[in-house]
Amino acid sequence: MANTTGTLTQAQLDAVNNGLGSIGTEGDLFYRDATGLQKLAKGTSGQTLKMGGSNAPEWATVTAPEPGLKLIQEVSITSVANIDLTGFDDTKYSRYQLYIENLRPVTASYLRIQFSSDGGSNFYTTYSWPNGYSWNAWTVLENGSIYQQSNNSNATYIRLSNKNVRADAYGKWNQVFDILGTPATVKTTIQGTAHLAPDGGGAHFNVIGGGREQEDLTNAIRLSMSSGNFYAQGVVRLFGLTTTV
Repeated sequence: MANTTGTLTQAQLDAVNNGLGSIGTEGDLFYRDATGLQKLAKGTSGQTLKMGGSNAPEWATVTAPEPGLKLIQEVSITSVANIDLTGFDDTKYSRYQLYIENLRPVTASYLRIQFSSDGGSNFYTTYSWPNGYSWNAWTVLENGSIYQQSNNSNATYIRLSNKNVRADAYGKWNQVFDILGTPATVKTTIQGTAHLAPDGGGAHFNVIGGGREQEDLTNAIRLSMSSGNFYAQGVVRLFGLTTTV
């Protein structure tokens, strides 16, 4: 079956095919290793072909991820002015949750959030319809009474509390947010709760809701204090919710 032209004839190809057919069955694969031609018997339904540690192909059973919350990004808070989270992917996640734990400002101030639709290169920081935000915030005191309600319908950010957070060791902020509507055809909104120690003492429970007025794809968010940097304390975590395997 030698060939000096470098091109196999149809008869030679038929001979190779017939030879492989005599040693394999439907679905088998043939590959070359260091010693020559080898056969990989067909796998089972749903298996995936992968390269094994011996530099040879092999079949593997891949377990699909279960629906649920997946940690996308975790940031340990340092003394910075902004915390940017850019792990958004609307091809994988249908919505997001933002967890803020033990946040503390250097200067007594409130936390705010802004959105980006270009992966964090630019954030909507000035108001120009429809590139603006609207928000509502309610504060409940320890005794259950409503202390304050505030809102803004033409804002340059979404405010995440009514009162400033105190800047000493007691000034801690814990918050959970749902971030909804990341596809480009809807407005991105957030809703959530926060427990914080306000400047002046006591403890406040906040309920906050807000959103961007433009229908656009949000794929990054920025957290910042209204004045000064974050204190080097706490952590921010972004989770994505998957609804399909």
